[in-house]
Amino acid sequence: MQTICAKVNPRLLTKASRLFTGSMDGRIIEILQNARRAGSTEVRISNKEGIVTVQDNGGGIEDFQKLLDLGGSGWDEKLEAGEDPAGVGLFSLAPREVTVISGSRQTIIDKDGWTGEPVEITDNPEAVTGTILKFTDEKPWDMEAVEKNAVFTGIKVIVDGKYCHSMPFCSEMAAEYADFGCRVEA
Repeated sequence: MQTICAKVNPRLLTKASRLFTGSMDGRIIEILQNARRAGSTEVRISNKEGIVTVQDNGGGIEDFQKLLDLGGSGWDEKLEAGEDPAGVGLFSLAPREVTVISGSRQTIIDKDGWTGEPVEITDNPEAVTGTILKFTDEKPWDMEAVEKNAVFTGIKVIVDGKYCHSMPFCSEMAAEYADFGCRVEA
């Protein structure tokens, strides 16, 4: 009997600049979702001189290699079972140059880093809690762009000093299904 296995061909990485050019809404959703999954209760977004800065207060990045592991989410088993993350995350920002700062380490992923070239991790002289991302986008991540994607995240999202409106995803009327780890409301 012959068997075959799925794999990701390294050539796919050379096409990152074509594959990960989704919408700005998609990028905002991915980055907010990652922050929530990392345990963040608050995300601050600022726009200055063409640079978007996203700072969360989550658990930070333990293994920077996971940033460039397309399809490997690195989340714990409970989150994997409950949410089934795709492991796209930071790749939603490819091929942009992205500075990532977490704890006492930082890196800059440029267009070559997205396609498999080595990316250096350096010390960050001022350790931070959570994670900071800095990058440019086609336009600022302003209140109009962010709020519609932040409303149901369950975390505080602040854009240029102003709080986004938020709503609970389910009301208190939702039925709890503890075996499945969810609540359902129609």
